[in-house]
Amino acid sequence: MASLMLIAYKFALLCLLIHAEWTSDATKVVIGRAIPDSPTSVPVVTTRSGIVSGDTVEFLGKRVNVFLGIPYAQPPVGHLRLRKPLPVEPWSGTLNATRRPNQCRQNPFGWPPMPGKSLSCSEDCLYLNVWAPTQTDTPELRTVMVWIHGGDFVLGSSSWDFYDGAMLAAYGDVVVVSINYRLGRLGFLNAASDEAPGNQGLHDQNMALRWVNDNIVHFGGNKSSITLFGQDAGASSIAMHMMSPLSTGLFRRAILQSGGPFWKMRTSSMIEGHVPLNTKSVTKVRNCTVRTRKQIDDEFEQALADAVLRRGVEDVYHMYGPTFDNEFLPLNPHMAFSMGLFNDAEVLIGSNLNEGAWEFLRHMKWRTFINATEFSSLKLLHYIKLFFNEYGFRKHLGSQATEGVYYYYASNLRGLDVLHNREYVFEFIGDYLYTCPTRYFAETLGDHNTTVYYYRFSHATALLERPPWAAATHFDEVPFVFGRPLRHPERYTTVEKELSVAMMDAWVTFAKNG
Repeated sequence: MASLMLIAYKFALLCLLIHAEWTSDATKVVIGRAIPDSPTSVPVVTTRSGIVSGDTVEFLGKRVNVFLGIPYAQPPVGHLRLRKPLPVEPWSGTLNATRRPNQCRQNPFGWPPMPGKSLSCSEDCLYLNVWAPTQTDTPELRTVMVWIHGGDFVLGSSSWDFYDGAMLAAYGDVVVVSINYRLGRLGFLNAASDEAPGNQGLHDQNMALRWVNDNIVHFGGNKSSITLFGQDAGASSIAMHMMSPLSTGLFRRAILQSGGPFWKMRTSSMIEGHVPLNTKSVTKVRNCTVRTRKQIDDEFEQALADAVLRRGVEDVYHMYGPTFDNEFLPLNPHMAFSMGLFNDAEVLIGSNLNEGAWEFLRHMKWRTFINATEFSSLKLLHYIKLFFNEYGFRKHLGSQATEGVYYYYASNLRGLDVLHNREYVFEFIGDYLYTCPTRYFAETLGDHNTTVYYYRFSHATALLERPPWAAATHFDEVPFVFGRPLRHPERYTTVEKELSVAMMDAWVTFAKNG
């Protein structure tokens, strides 16, 4: 692949090369802790859906109003399960928006420890959160940043503490929003019918964005200056909104962290082998004669368990994600972006130095192997082949290209050189899943005169639950984007606090000015 540094490119390339040595006078700020506001001054906002009351916190000497768990759609339960969402019905009285909403139903299928696993789950989960600064030095409305969480479309939540938007709102003087959307089978089951059309989770996101466009002015936000930002599946989702006719005009800029449009996509034909299973599950839930919702839920969960037993965890895991050739995504992503058929938006995109290590953390069958002292080239060749099979290399690249890629990486392994072999395999996996796709996407956008900036995150932090060999891997930049080192200064080094300030400044500056 040609270097991104070529002057011939038609887009501006911002090589932030974010790392721990990046410091400047601009990063010197006063770090404080959250202080709840007086209960006598509870913030109240009137939206088109109804009145909401929240809390107030203080960071960096700035007060931020916090509204948690605002519904943007009707609960997708009962006859609405697996269907596209319907707008929330207006409520009477004042909604108490002071508790984080439930996570959407999910099964992490053996993922490594994640920050929100202890939170409660429910199908009634289509809610969003808003953090809005209170001070108004100017009558102008503020830029809005909408966070879409990652999790491979099977897990995650806006309720995770890592995604608390108060510090980012305070530091950047922006309105921050985070949203829930349906996941896994409930969010992406495609049974080729109106009862389960596929992309339900993307339709959820679209409805949340429409709610934000209709209501964010009441929180001091400017609907003409909305930036979407997300990581992993969240970044992929943002790319889907860039190419969806249903999301035209709903945002102005996009920040894609370790994700893009050419990942975990499938057509209706690609899921044909799963349609009988999907249709059977839908029919079982829709047409059952049970009398209570709990019985329906139990049957649904049993159907999922049966699917896992019949097909295996990893197979079911890969069944669910966005599909195209439908209402939300009419075109193949490669075709849409190569032909310039996408919504206009300025883009900041990038990836982390050691993305590939995350895949070894995520896959149950690889973890014992990766922690072993023996890391021979022979064993690695075996696991590279497993990776090729799992991600369908031959189907996507063809046999000849697949063999070429395999032998290129295989030829660089060194016998029993543990450190070299491990790092090389991580590089191979990270290149395939994240680094090369994000760069290719940036190039493709640039070919159509889209303003694109590229970053690379390489700082290793010891606070996330990672083994030493997984430094600067997938997700590791997220705490710095949300200012977590400033929220919990006792847990981070001075350099990491400065890094977090630098990243918040870069993200906010892009959101405001492009």
